[in-house]
Amino acid sequence: MLAHHSLRLQMHKLTNDDDTLVAEFGAWLERKGLAPLTTNLYKTCIKELLADGYDIANAASLNAFLDKHCTLKRSLYYFAAVRAFLAYHMVGDRAACRALLKALRKPQSVEPIKQRAWLSDDQVERVLSFMTSHRHRIIAILQRDLGLRAGDVLWLKREDVEFDQQDARIPLRIIVTAKGGRRRPLWVYDEQSRERLAQFIENVMVDETYLFLNSSRHVSPASQHLYTYRDYYRDLQNALFNAGVEPSLWSTHDFRRRLARKVWDKYADVAILQGVLGHVKVETTLRYLRHSGLGVRNMQRELWLSDEKST
Repeated sequence: MLAHHSLRLQMHKLTNDDDTLVAEFGAWLERKGLAPLTTNLYKTCIKELLADGYDIANAASLNAFLDKHCTLKRSLYYFAAVRAFLAYHMVGDRAACRALLKALRKPQSVEPIKQRAWLSDDQVERVLSFMTSHRHRIIAILQRDLGLRAGDVLWLKREDVEFDQQDARIPLRIIVTAKGGRRRPLWVYDEQSRERLAQFIENVMVDETYLFLNSSRHVSPASQHLYTYRDYYRDLQNALFNAGVEPSLWSTHDFRRRLARKVWDKYADVAILQGVLGHVKVETTLRYLRHSGLGVRNMQRELWLSDEKST
């Protein structure tokens, strides 16, 4: 059955080039509701797979491709991309698809946990003051206050911001589209942050759908997202350096980890933290605590202390 499917793939290559196959795969992912950034990552992965001549109907060949690319934690999306591609391209041969998926070997990450910096409120404000772009500064503020992923902030639309009925200039609630297309409301309580966001929105062109994407480049929103994130990351790294913080010890996602640590320090409750971060699985929440510098022993100690205080 696998041999039959391999022949079918070869016939497909005779009538369609790799770019067409990848484009069709991307369209399928979008119909499934995958985020545009993730869709682009998956398409890039499959384009490499096809360009390097790996046999996509052979488990040993696919495992060799995965072993080559999945040596770092952040490259494990190759594994998810290959699984998604097989599910898409072998939809008419479910038995063969299941056999291949079962034979895929999930690579083990060898990337060590990096040391992270902890920035105080004053240090964060100092970093913000060194950012050269007002747009990037507002992105960082939303990350700091709401614990959002940078990518989620970049996808915010004008319609996602709800304002106070008494004062239409004051933004109160933001509807965030997170991973998997899930939408959830978050509230902006800090008065200074609300004023900054209101002033920024007021200056955004009325005909612009997205608040933060750099529309100066006439490309697709997905490409604008990549360019905007790259520019934001560079601005943040330069601001960290100018503020006296080692740039390698802080990334855009550390705003989210920082909020996670602050919520934990205040409540010591995994369920509350899971709700604040919007995680579906509690295991993901526990990983955030680990990356925030709080090991299992410390977590247990904090829980014990909180129990002692309550009795």
